[in-house]
Amino acid sequence: MAEIEKIMNISLDDIEKLMNISGDDIEKVNDVEYVTEVVWYGSRGLSIGGYSTGSNQEVIQYKAITSTGNMSDFGDIGNYGTYAGVVSMATGSSKSRAVHMGGYGTGWNNDETASAGNLNNIYYFTVGSLGDSTDAADLTLARNVCVGSTNGARQLTCGGGPSDVVDYFTIASISNASDFGDMYAATTYMVGSINNATRAVIGTGGTTADATGTGRMDYFTIASTGDASDFGDMVTPGDTLGRQGVGGVENATRGVFMGGYNSSAATALDSMVYITVDTTGNSSDFGNVIAVTANNDGSAATGNATKAEAYGYGTGATGAANDNIQSITIASTGDAADNGNMLAAIVNNASISGT
Repeated sequence: MAEIEKIMNISLDDIEKLMNISGDDIEKVNDVEYVTEVVWYGSRGLSIGGYSTGSNQEVIQYKAITSTGNMSDFGDIGNYGTYAGVVSMATGSSKSRAVHMGGYGTGWNNDETASAGNLNNIYYFTVGSLGDSTDAADLTLARNVCVGSTNGARQLTCGGGPSDVVDYFTIASISNASDFGDMYAATTYMVGSINNATRAVIGTGGTTADATGTGRMDYFTIASTGDASDFGDMVTPGDTLGRQGVGGVENATRGVFMGGYNSSAATALDSMVYITVDTTGNSSDFGNVIAVTANNDGSAATGNATKAEAYGYGTGATGAANDNIQSITIASTGDAADNGNMLAAIVNNASISGT
């Protein structure tokens, strides 16, 4: 339910009738956000950056999620130079505008002598038009191996580094990020993130106390700043998905985390688990990805609310990159299917959808 509906305990349609004022104007007067439709994903899926064939990549590639075809060239990460690239980013979307934040890069700003390191950049591009992303603003700190979550209006950037800091900014009018709150611990290499219109759930990752992954899921109310609450444990039969997943995908009610790492045996898994986003508790078994996964950063999966796709990922014990696109139907449990190919074998990339 939207924040303004919670405050007034009445539906948005009835609020508009009662006050004889549009929802947009209500938001301006009351200085609150509301989300009236699903606006954080769409029919076009995109993969951004990543590590491929021995080097970081600056390429953005895309496909129609409903198709079984291969990826095509969309553009490049902007202002990064011929030999540059970025891995391990967080992402988000307002359906029409996509953003990617943070990551690890080399040779940015066309300067090949720049030192490699974590980034604090916030980039955006228009999903419906081919082209490069544009550097627009900054996070509160440089970070990589972070994940993003959004309701289509407010964007969160969580963990990475490792750090417990959660940032936020507004996608429609990008400015420097502000402090949202903290995760329960400094966390990196998350399994993924999922959300609905009101709640963000961050999949387990590694911490200083438990480098192989805690199994805990954090959640936040997106419209209200504050620290994380405990959602439950990320478990699948016989294992705990501890860290380094392919990513999280969702429809309006269900979220699915794809792949991960066994937190006790430190081995890659082919498991997928699901949760109901509005109901706290442990995850349930969904099915299996097409190969065990390793060395992923929790941001390589996206979807259109019906079908979800994972774009490239590491496989086997070494996490070797591959060019597979695999898909699932979010509402139905079951194993992933092969659904096309990337432009090249890739891992540590970030994905998003929109239209």
